[in-house]
This record gives sequence, structure tokens and C-alpha cells, in this order.
Amino acid sequence: MIFNIIIKENKDDSFSIEENSKNKVHYLSSYRNYNLHEEKYVSYSILSELTKEKLSPSENAIDFINLSLGIYVFDQMVSREYFGYFSWNRYFKVYLPVADIEKWNKSKTHIENFLSFLSGDKWELYFRKREFIYDDFNRIENNIEKVCLLSGGLDSFIGAVDLLQNGTNSIAFVSHHKGGNSGDLSSQKELIDLLKTEYPDSTISPNYFYVQALKEKDSLGETSQRARSIIFIALGLAVANSYSNEIPIIIPENGLISLNIPLTKTRNGSHSTKTTHPFFIEQINALFEILGINNKLINPYRFCTKGEMIIESNNIDFIKKHALKTISCSKAGLYVQRFHKKEKHCGHCTPCIIRRAAMKKAAIDCFNGNYVRDVLSGGFISYEKSSRDIIAFKIALSRLSSNKKPLIFDLLKSGSIPSNAEELSKYIDVYKRGMKEVSDFLLKTV
Repeated sequence: MIFNIIIKENKDDSFSIEENSKNKVHYLSSYRNYNLHEEKYVSYSILSELTKEKLSPSENAIDFINLSLGIYVFDQMVSREYFGYFSWNRYFKVYLPVADIEKWNKSKTHIENFLSFLSGDKWELYFRKREFIYDDFNRIENNIEKVCLLSGGLDSFIGAVDLLQNGTNSIAFVSHHKGGNSGDLSSQKELIDLLKTEYPDSTISPNYFYVQALKEKDSLGETSQRARSIIFIALGLAVANSYSNEIPIIIPENGLISLNIPLTKTRNGSHSTKTTHPFFIEQINALFEILGINNKLINPYRFCTKGEMIIESNNIDFIKKHALKTISCSKAGLYVQRFHKKEKHCGHCTPCIIRRAAMKKAAIDCFNGNYVRDVLSGGFISYEKSSRDIIAFKIALSRLSSNKKPLIFDLLKSGSIPSNAEELSKYIDVYKRGMKEVSDFLLKTV
């Protein structure tokens, strides 16, 4: 089955293709023309939030937002198990109206390749000239120096603190939440309030965007959501580009998570996003360059473990005091919503395990009241879903301790690494140090 995603620029956009037994057709409105069709697949606050802040991104940035919106929504809507080739690779065709069709056509193969890298699916892009050109683009006067993504997780909190502590006095923070009981928004707002209190002389401009795919009734949705973070990047670009075409977008993420190295031979990176992988960051920046967008994505912690991020912070006392208010779980809110648990972290997913390992390294780990399950308690059964990540870590650590092959081969399993020899060595080192943190944490059960 091929899923055709047609993004409409406005109510007068008549572009369509014929639907048949092999081609399923979905229509999605441009974020600037929300809810034009009876078929509603996504709910979001992008336009209202930008308008409220008097922000308006450039034409090419608008087109990137629309592309990201389509990818984010239909990655969640289409089940791999039921519609994927061998229950995995899905087939998408995206039809996108763009302002500068020459530049987008020049980028076509480039984008298709990095989208396939991101989600593991086959993507084909088809561009057509966008008839309506938004003429309300007018960068507002400001003193914003940087834009920083703030998810509500520990890494993003550390990144925010370090920027403010190290002399960046005016920052726009961009947050994305999905509503419901995940706790994303409340955590993001709490952290912003803490930052404003700790750094009262700094200009802190928060931007909270709600974006969530709305599955059809009785639809077969997808839970892996490997492309979910691309909308976060698009929102960061929307804000940064509205202020200036030069303002960088900071994405704070530890090196172990960013590398996304498969823990076992069968996983191949499917259980965590590749959005901050060095290859993906490099490819997005290359696309921006082709489109004439000078807002660069930067991950300043690509060579740091999560534990090192805590310990090396220039305001470590503040980080330690409030670390437990952050949310790092990949299943945040799941147990609250389905089982009425009070804990916001599942305790057994990959991000939770890496989080607790980092906190142990920094001597701030606290299990009670924070995690549904304690991975140090044992009793894991191989066929239980909640056991998969801890068992995978044990296998990976055992293999790593006995592996005689160069670690570069492990790194390349998750994607290409920049060829610079010095950087390659740093990526290998952060992988080893990151796994050492996990090993030290799991010492009782390894």
C-alpha cells in the first residue's frame, strides 16, 4: 500500500490524485490554512502561537514546516505492522506546494534519503509551485541571541542552564507538547519559571506549541513514532527564522542517545529517534543551506554522556536541585493515563535507564516516586515488553566487553558518521563512556 499525502496550500488548491486499491490518499492543510477539509488528521497551535508572538517565518521555512507536519502526522497514523513491507518499511509519497520550486527540486533526492534514514521508510517527494505567497513576513526587532529547544527533559534543561550561565542573555525557548496526561507542558512551564527565577536579569522568551496527530476512529496507528522529533526542529526553525536568518537553533542531547547505536542485532535503532544523530543534523543543515536558510542546528553535547552533562554544568547545584522535575521517559504519561500511576517515568525504557545511570554518576538518583518500575529489582521476563530494553542493554554490555572488532563498526550500524578523524574518535569515546555509565548503574544485575 502506498500512502499519498497531499498538502493543500488553501481552499482553492485543487490538486489531487486518484485513489485505488494500491494507493491511499490523504489531504492535509497547510499550517497557515488549518482545518480546510472535513478530514482532520492533526490538531495544533502553530499559527496561533506564532501570530501571538508576532512571528512570521520566511517562505522556505514555511514550506519546511508543512513538510515536517505531514511527515510527523502520517508517521504516527500508519501502522508498520499492518502496512509495512515485512511489517516494517512503509511507503509514502508527499505532494508539497512550495514557494521556490527550483531549490526544492534540487533538494528532492537529498531529503528523501535523510527521511528514509530518520524513519526507516521509503519516501518520495513531489513539489508543485505554491500559488499564494505570504507577504506578511516582517522580522520584528529583538535582541534574541539563540533559540533553544526545551522538551522538558533533563538534557534540554541542562542545555538551557548552561546557555544562561555562560553569558547568553537573551534566549527564545521552543517547546512542543502533545496534550493529554504526558506532563510535557506542565514540566516545560515549571522549568521556564525556574530559569526565570534563577536568571532574573536574562530575557527568557518561551514558546509552547501543541501539535498532535488525530487518528481516525478504529484506525491502525503506529507507536514507534521515529519521525516525531522533526516537527520539533521545524518549530525551532519557525521561531529562529522569524527573528533572524542567522540565529542558531540549539538542540541539547547527550552523545549516547544521539548516536542511537542498536543494542542488539535485531533492533537496528528502532527504539529511539535519530533526530540528533550527527548524520541527520548534518543533512538538515545541508538542506537549509540549499534553501538559503542560515539558521543552523547545533548539538553542543554530542561528545558528552548524560552524566557528564550534569557534572560539567557550570551551575551544577541548580541542576541537581531540580533534576527530578524534568521528564526524560519515552513513555511519559502512559502509566498515568492507562493505569492511574502517579510516577511520570516508566523506569524501563532506554531513556529512563540512561537517565538513572547519569543520575547515579552525579549522585542524585532517586527511585521512589519517580519511576513505575525499578530495573535494579530483577525479575525481568524476556517476553514482557517492559523487559526488552533492560535485557537489550545487558546483551549489548556483554558483547561490548568481549568485542574484539573496532568500535567504528558498531557506530556505523546506526548511520554514517562525519569522516573527520578527530570527530570520529570522539564519537567512539563518548559511546564507550556512555555505556560505561549504564554498566556502572546496572552493576548489581549485569
